[in-house]
Amino acid sequence: MAPILAVTFKLSAEAPVFAYSLILLYGMGHCAVIALAGTSAETIQRWLNWNENSKGAMRLRKICGGLVLLAGLYLVYTAI
Repeated sequence: MAPILAVTFKLSAEAPVFAYSLILLYGMGHCAVIALAGTSAETIQRWLNWNENSKGAMRLRKICGGLVLLAGLYLVYTAI
C-alpha cells in the first residue's frame, strides 16, 4: 500500500481526481481479492477433504508428477 500512497500524495496537488480514483481502484481491487477468497472457501475445503485414495486426488497427483517430469527433462535438455 505504501507505493500507492506515495504516488497518490505526489499526484494529489496536480490531479486530485486521478489521485482519488487511484485510491478507490486500489481499495476495490484489494476488497475483491478478499471477497473472492471468502466465497471460494467451501470449494477449497472440499479439495482439502480429499483423501489419498479418491479419484480426483489420484488424477491430480499423476498430472503434477507428469509436469514435474517434463520440467526436469526440459532442464536437462537446455543444459546440454
